[in-house]
Amino acid sequence: MSIHGDRYLDLVVDLEGDAGPAVVGRVGAADCPDALMPGERVSVRFTMGVMVRVAREVG
Repeated sequence: MSIHGDRYLDLVVDLEGDAGPAVVGRVGAADCPDALMPGERVSVRFTMGVMVRVAREVG
C-alpha cells in the first residue's frame, strides 16, 4: 500500500502465548523485513499498543 508515496504493509500476527484474536497492524516498508512469508516467526515491537517494527526471528 502506498500513502503519499510512502510504502506500508498490513500485517496479521498471532502472538505466542496469547489465546486472543490475531493482532492487525500497519508498518512502514522500511520497518518490516523483505519477502516476509506467512507463518514465518518474527519479533514485533509495539509502542503504546501500536505495531511499529517487525524483525525476523534469528535461530
